[in-house]
Amino acid sequence: MSILPLKPETSDISDIAVLPLQATRPVFDVRPATMDDFDELNRLWHQLDAYHYLQDPVHFPVIKLDEPARTEDYIECLINRHDQTLLVAQKRDGQPEQVTEAASSKLLGLASVFLQTLAPNAIFPARVLFELDNLVVDQNTRRMGVARALCDSACQWAKGHGAREMSLNVYDFNSPARAFYEAMGFLPSKMQMRRQLL
Repeated sequence: MSILPLKPETSDISDIAVLPLQATRPVFDVRPATMDDFDELNRLWHQLDAYHYLQDPVHFPVIKLDEPARTEDYIECLINRHDQTLLVAQKRDGQPEQVTEAASSKLLGLASVFLQTLAPNAIFPARVLFELDNLVVDQNTRRMGVARALCDSACQWAKGHGAREMSLNVYDFNSPARAFYEAMGFLPSKMQMRRQLL
């Protein structure tokens, strides 16, 4: 299902799973990712991939924790190309460490945005689309405003590059993510359906 923003943000809901509120909310900044974030980015993507695999092991591959979730080339492309961006939420130095998996964990989440230029067809003229491809929040820091900040920053980046709307895709099994995106102003646009051919 693809969804498009049509109304202002309204509430803060977990992007993947509903977890108890933590006693301490982290202070963090959203910034563009760098290659120095490689290990931390892969830690977050491993969490995302594991969630998808557990929900739909037929269509998602087994997670190999001893291998990077995304290659250096893939991440470099996200960072360096002008038509896409990779944003991260980084905990500020001196913040409590209990909100992350380990004391060395500094990234609380990531978001990636792609710009696509579509050729004209019989129905639509040529147009530019902006898609929020990934929005991942560390499993220990959900419901703390990280997803909201990343989503807002991704929309601001797209708006700064001429976007009038942002789209995304969310799997049907991920009802908490759908609730979050709808709370952020995204509404259903179309539904993709699938049938197994045996």
